[in-house]
Amino acid sequence: MLKSCLPLVLAVLLWPWPEPVWAAGMRVDVPELNWILMVPPGGAEVQVLDLARQAITPLATLRNKARGGVVAVQVQRETRQVWVLGERGLDVYEPYGGRLLAHWKVPEGVRLARLDVTGCGRARVSGGVRSFEAVPGAAFLTPAAQSLSVARGSQE
Repeated sequence: MLKSCLPLVLAVLLWPWPEPVWAAGMRVDVPELNWILMVPPGGAEVQVLDLARQAITPLATLRNKARGGVVAVQVQRETRQVWVLGERGLDVYEPYGGRLLAHWKVPEGVRLARLDVTGCGRARVSGGVRSFEAVPGAAFLTPAAQSLSVARGSQE
């Protein structure tokens, strides 16, 4: 009986499934630093991996229950800080060891989908037509100042 089932078990285990389990997660490559940031599907933590040596070296696992599930990840290359946008907050981390440097809560009823971090360490997050900034010292993301476009400014 076992011998007759063995080919079936091997076929199921070795079958080339259409998509690996981790494919629905998130992967951010940072070639300048030889880093890869990995987020499992629906995950709330970010693994920072260093590829600079002969082997893959884990630098940190970035966790924060207050942030919720990960929506976007970005590395500020100049300072080597990792910014993580979650369903309920934005965090900035020191990647060597994973120390949380700052956390901002998302305003109630706002769903964010995009994260942009400038070289000078200013973060802007947006969802739909609303944008918010991570102001140092603030507990919540604050509405971003809207700049006037040339066309709109000429009409006024």
